[in-house]
Amino acid sequence: MPLAIILLPDVMGFFIPVVFIVVGLLTAVFGGKAGEPQQRTFTKVFGLFFAGFAALFLLLISWMVAVRTYRIGKVTRLDAAEVASVHVGPKEITDPDHLRRIVEALKGAEAYYPNHGNYADDLTMRVCMKSGSHDTFQVAWSYEKPGAVLDFYSGDPDGAQTNHGEAFCKDLPAALDEAGLRLPRIKGYRVDDSFTPDTVSEIQMGKKAVTSANDIDKVLDALKKSQIGYYRGHEGLGLPLDIVIVSSEGTYRLQAARRLGDNGAVFWFCSDDGHGGLIPHGHCLSERLPHLLDGLAAPLP
Repeated sequence: MPLAIILLPDVMGFFIPVVFIVVGLLTAVFGGKAGEPQQRTFTKVFGLFFAGFAALFLLLISWMVAVRTYRIGKVTRLDAAEVASVHVGPKEITDPDHLRRIVEALKGAEAYYPNHGNYADDLTMRVCMKSGSHDTFQVAWSYEKPGAVLDFYSGDPDGAQTNHGEAFCKDLPAALDEAGLRLPRIKGYRVDDSFTPDTVSEIQMGKKAVTSANDIDKVLDALKKSQIGYYRGHEGLGLPLDIVIVSSEGTYRLQAARRLGDNGAVFWFCSDDGHGGLIPHGHCLSERLPHLLDGLAAPLP
């Protein structure tokens, strides 16, 4: 698909500042011909200032579109014969067949405008060329539609960064799967359909653990059918219960707490802060979780 079509929403953004520039100039030219001298001077200065501010905004949009076009175009013009390796997270991919499949998937990249947070945890992806150059961006599994999101940026991956927009590759997850790299399907507070009784061997809830496929399916279903909520602190919540999901993808730790004076429970994913504490990642509301855990003899406090 031509980049001119792909980037149409960005190009449409030019019209607003252009209109403002025209309005500002017209105000300066024609508004400065009527009224008292002091009023004419004010109108002319205001019009010029308005047009100048809009011009600066137009330059900013132009720079953003130019960088976005360059980054996406760089990916879509990749040649598998010139790629030495691809690094995704901790994995290095050098097999020619896998590289060809990954490059073909990247060449299908399209400009993308994802809803905030509607993708899983990302991994750093680096495409290393035989010439010695490389291109680095973030890649993540998309919840919005099947495929992967590419997040372009500049700056230190572990420090300050400037975002240059996103792109979407529908065939990239399959290409990475073939190379033995499965993109994470979870982002802090999300449990998606990749968590099934086939991939989850055990769920621990406090001192209680369930291993039967039927019980695991019930707990996962309650977690999947939850709504994202935002809480500051833990006011209005009971004491948390530790929940551990053991799956083929790894071990995930959650905490859940009963909502005091209301139905349902709040749960959130946790990661180790390196000092013996836990870092919460988002909060979800589940109406079914308290009743389900009561039935499994693992009640929330």
